[in-house]
Amino acid sequence: MKTNWMRLIGAPAAAALLALAVGCGGDSGAEEPKEAPAAEAEAAPAAEEKTPEPTPAPEAKADAGDNELGKTLFSTYCVSCHGESGKGDGIAGAALNPKPASFGDAAFWDGKSSAGDARTDDHLKKVIKEGGAAAGLSPLMAPWGAVLDTDEKLDAVVAYVKSFKPE
Repeated sequence: MKTNWMRLIGAPAAAALLALAVGCGGDSGAEEPKEAPAAEAEAAPAAEEKTPEPTPAPEAKADAGDNELGKTLFSTYCVSCHGESGKGDGIAGAALNPKPASFGDAAFWDGKSSAGDARTDDHLKKVIKEGGAAAGLSPLMAPWGAVLDTDEKLDAVVAYVKSFKPE
């Protein structure tokens, strides 16, 4: 059903809107703005070129042997439960039962999940991406796949978690 907007607002208001529209976009007899002189036109792009690029978010590719991406992502999403040192001693983890996994504990790496999965990279990725319940672990381990949404991010976090593994 079409609605006539002039009937809704009334003829005087419609006329005022029409006059306003013509005044703003129509030929008012005013002189068009002149183009900037060539010197000013050239100076503007130079100013834009000097604008520094924003620092990339933790999307940057981690260099081989250097896992700053994994450390950044772990610090952002995992520390509150697993702690800075990966021992399951984060502030939020203190209130959880069962406690978050301690990546510095050899028993964590030697053990298997209740679903029978070994602590392989694929197992760790599944737990991180889909949450603990998806791998037969605690449902308190939240799924992080919405924010760790690329293989690069997941691989970086898994590599960082593995850096806590005792030798």
